[in-house]
Amino acid sequence: MASMITQDMVLSRSRDLPVFPNVMSDIIACIDDPNASVRVLADHLKYEPVVCAKVMAMANIAAIARRRNGTVRDVYTATAMIGLKRVRDVAVVLSFADMIDGMLGHKDAKGYWQYSVAVGICCEELAYHVALPINLDHALMAGMLHNVGQLWLLRFERIAFAAVVQEAMNGRERIESVETRTFGVDHAAIGGWLAEHWKLPAGVVDAVRYHHEPETHDRSLFVPLTHVAEVICNALDLGPQHESSVTRLSAGACTALGLEWNESSRRMFGRIEGRSRFVTSLYNTVPRGH
Repeated sequence: MASMITQDMVLSRSRDLPVFPNVMSDIIACIDDPNASVRVLADHLKYEPVVCAKVMAMANIAAIARRRNGTVRDVYTATAMIGLKRVRDVAVVLSFADMIDGMLGHKDAKGYWQYSVAVGICCEELAYHVALPINLDHALMAGMLHNVGQLWLLRFERIAFAAVVQEAMNGRERIESVETRTFGVDHAAIGGWLAEHWKLPAGVVDAVRYHHEPETHDRSLFVPLTHVAEVICNALDLGPQHESSVTRLSAGACTALGLEWNESSRRMFGRIEGRSRFVTSLYNTVPRGH
């Protein structure tokens, strides 16, 4: 029988997890700051060699396409050439990949990384689409981390969690119910404890903790946003689907977002699919285990 999981247990074991990547917060803060310069961003990248190398490679590909003479040799020029937002995508998703690799090992990490990043992109694009008055970078982070509690279970309760997944599938029961019966708590609560411990923005913490319950926890727009984004991600088949995925679309969540399904939604879906393919290509072209 699996042991009951408490907040103290989760936070104690979190010391054995990779630290939440500082570069994610640093890059996001830098791009959000209207007074930040390309040079400040480039200085952050110098301490992230894998991210820096990818930015340099992208800049040189762009230079060839524009028929520029010479090779781009410094991260400042590379950052200026490919743009702050594209650099943000590279830095955030690759740093997040390192975090997931560290929690699960590369063999098991790719599917969860791909799915989580796709939900993050859905959150950001959806928030932009309906013009939510929230920080779009925090929306990206909320989506990427929405199932971080599940990753904790995979790391520390792998056998028991596999049994939970199987039981939920066999009984056609919501996985949160089986988790609570088995561990005394579900993956959303575990993720909320971790997000709070990492001192993430309040909206991100709410999204992680309540995205399965948008109609009862809609005081924060991040909750219905993450719920709807996960449903869209599943509908577009962006990354492997998991048994903990939200598949039932809450009408209340759509109302809270002011979301209407029309022709402009199709254009949003195209942007989501395009960006998801781009970030997946980043993961596939960067050597892991560095």
